[in-house]
Amino acid sequence: MIAVVTDSTCDLHPDSARQLGIQVIPLQVRMNDRTLLDWQEIDPDAVYDHMRAGGSATTTPISADTFAARYRDLLQTHDSILSVHISGKLSETVRNARKAAETLGMTSRIQVVDSELASGPLAEAVMAARDAIWAGADRQRRRRPYTRRAPSCTPN
Repeated sequence: MIAVVTDSTCDLHPDSARQLGIQVIPLQVRMNDRTLLDWQEIDPDAVYDHMRAGGSATTTPISADTFAARYRDLLQTHDSILSVHISGKLSETVRNARKAAETLGMTSRIQVVDSELASGPLAEAVMAARDAIWAGADRQRRRRPYTRRAPSCTPN
């Protein structure tokens, strides 16, 4: 069985992700000297309301340690992991995911992909990857539905 992992920038509601069998790891949102987990301790509407009221918000990428812990847990019950994330041009999240896979020595079981996307398009790409896995696609074919330009994608 293959686990599908993404980050909370995909804006997939946690209930929907759970129903689809997609693991979502939250980024941290910093507002008013508070750090909150995206979609767990604060939802996007609250962030937008805060910003409309003149406040500011920033995000922190998921740490390599957080990825490593989740990957370790998932590899107890799954043969491999497909981890698809926000564009590396927008966040260091995908870099940290790769670092975690390398640190664990599991790059043969953990495929990390820079989707070159964010938000809704990232969610669509992750759902397409999940559908491809459920349809029995091999490793290379799983990459196609969720990469904007397949030639620019590089393996771990």
